[in-house]
Amino acid sequence: MIGGSVALDRGVLNTSGLSGGGVRLFGADIGLINGAGVYADTFGALTGGGIVASGERLVTLGESFLSASNFGSGTNAGMRLNFSEAIAIEGIGPYLTVGKLLTNTFSVSDRLGGLYALVANTGDGGDIHLQAPTIALTNGASVFTTVVGFGQGGDIIIQAPDTLLAAGGTFILTSTVAPGRAGDMQIDAGTLLSIGGGVFNTSPSGEFSGDGGDFVVRADRIEVRDTAAGSPIPGGILATTLGTGNAGSLTIDTGSLLLDGGGQVSVSSSGGGRGGDLTLRADTIEIGSPTSDGRFLSGIFASSGLLTVEGTRGNASSGSINLTARQLIIRDGGQISAAIGNAGSAGGVRLSISELLDLSGLGTDIDPSVEAVSFGVIGDGIIPSGIEANTSSAGNAGNVSITTDQLRVRDGAEIGVRGTSTGNAGDLSIVARQIELTNEGDITAATASGQGGNAILSGERLVIRDRSFVTATAGGNGDGGNLRLNFSEAIVGLDRSTIRADANFGNGGQIAIQTPGLFLSPDSRLSASSNFGQSGTIAIRSPNLNTGLSLIDLTTETANSDILILDLCQTRSDNRFILSGRGGFATTPMDASSLPYPIRSLGLSANRFTDQLTDPPFAVTHLDRNTTDAAQTHPLNDVSIQEAHSFHQTIDGRVELTITPRDTATALSAQSAICSIEATTE
Repeated sequence: MIGGSVALDRGVLNTSGLSGGGVRLFGADIGLINGAGVYADTFGALTGGGIVASGERLVTLGESFLSASNFGSGTNAGMRLNFSEAIAIEGIGPYLTVGKLLTNTFSVSDRLGGLYALVANTGDGGDIHLQAPTIALTNGASVFTTVVGFGQGGDIIIQAPDTLLAAGGTFILTSTVAPGRAGDMQIDAGTLLSIGGGVFNTSPSGEFSGDGGDFVVRADRIEVRDTAAGSPIPGGILATTLGTGNAGSLTIDTGSLLLDGGGQVSVSSSGGGRGGDLTLRADTIEIGSPTSDGRFLSGIFASSGLLTVEGTRGNASSGSINLTARQLIIRDGGQISAAIGNAGSAGGVRLSISELLDLSGLGTDIDPSVEAVSFGVIGDGIIPSGIEANTSSAGNAGNVSITTDQLRVRDGAEIGVRGTSTGNAGDLSIVARQIELTNEGDITAATASGQGGNAILSGERLVIRDRSFVTATAGGNGDGGNLRLNFSEAIVGLDRSTIRADANFGNGGQIAIQTPGLFLSPDSRLSASSNFGQSGTIAIRSPNLNTGLSLIDLTTETANSDILILDLCQTRSDNRFILSGRGGFATTPMDASSLPYPIRSLGLSANRFTDQLTDPPFAVTHLDRNTTDAAQTHPLNDVSIQEAHSFHQTIDGRVELTITPRDTATALSAQSAICSIEATTE
């Protein structure tokens, strides 16, 4: 234990000056309450001393704050807070301080409820370094190294081996609203929680050209969830730009990542400056529902010109997304999106998922402002879960590249590259051992009037079911894109599913299919057409087809039935074998409803057809043979009909199939059962 406790109640501790004196606080508990303030600011050309505090616990409440800012041409040492148990910083209310930054009305007198290392002149700012096992930032607490001058902003470094919590509109921010560059941010934590709109952000904003800082996060577990209704900005981990400066890059390494209730990871731009690039490595990632008011989607974004937070508009390009994980789940309208809403170019999406990528469902009750910058139908309040690279302007969409073992797209979810305006759609590449689309699942490369994108899908099996589709289409005057499907085992389309590369006034695209087995139900569609232009082409090739094989002449000699059929029933007087019918063509196996004799159920489950495809060579070994045999309901002498297990040769040279009975009585009983079968087709 380090000494006693230190408490500041309504008081002010101020060492500011031309050089800025240093403040040193040591104690078991250090508390600032009722608007208490600690100043160690620099106003001249010299180096300020900054603030150093250590002990067991630090608590600041309400309007209380610590400031080590630079208002001169020198530098400031910033602040270092190192506590063995916890740091707790409470603000003055959700988004109250950061709201002034967003509206460019923030001033030095607004330093309330947090930690500040501002830069307001040509000098450089100091860093803010927080270290404690548990760090809690709540109720709109602010941790700012904002640049409002020409100098370099300070960095924010946070180390919380147990838990780092940002809740209730709290903002941890390195930013610039001036020509100076924002500082970097680095976070190391056991568990990182952003709840109720907590934001970690490096961001330039305003009409000046200062760039945003780079951002690195390392944590065992990350949860970003439950952004409150009415929030001006989504909770999350962001490296965005609202100004003409470029956003910094964002790198995240974690064991698990959950984004839900409007939680976001974003390297987006409002359009004035270029969006940064995102590199994300995780074991598991789950992306879920939007905010309760439909104002913000949950997801991972690298967009430009599409922020629903207003900023300086322009034609910058968006950044790219590079994601590596073992498992990725996207549900309830969650998104991974690299999109463009201006004349720039959209960045790409590159996903490497070692085991499972699963997309499902829709987001509902979505705000129209969100629909306007998305790919949904404006006015229906519905956004599908998706992985997208889109353009809603003259800019071209980026590419999407996905590599995984198993891909499932179901219940209205989508994977696509598309253009909803004059821009061209990008290209889509998916490599997966098994791809399954069910219940209106969609993989598409489409454009409204630009050129349609290309889609290349490859792996072992592609199953398209329940009105799902794989498309490369174009509206307007654009040409349909090209589809290339290369699967080593089978492609199956069932239940009104579609594979198409169609166009309207332009030409239809090309579809190239290479697989040993292509199975399409009569109600499914394979098309490369155009309403007013030239139709496209469809080419299907089997790698096992050898057109050089010669024909083999079959024998015309008729077999002698006397040596092929064993007549065991002729010695019994009560034998019967009756086969009667109405004549004409025989009923086909496909017309099972008209068969007069019963058909035993094979015990298929609802999903067993797909299960068969997962284990080649698609044999009936997957069928459930434990169901009751229809023949067992008609026992004769308590002996059921049995299939042959052996054969032997008779004295006269004939071959007989037998059940290998253990004694003569069993053989005779089996013979009685066989000879008493009556089959009719009346």
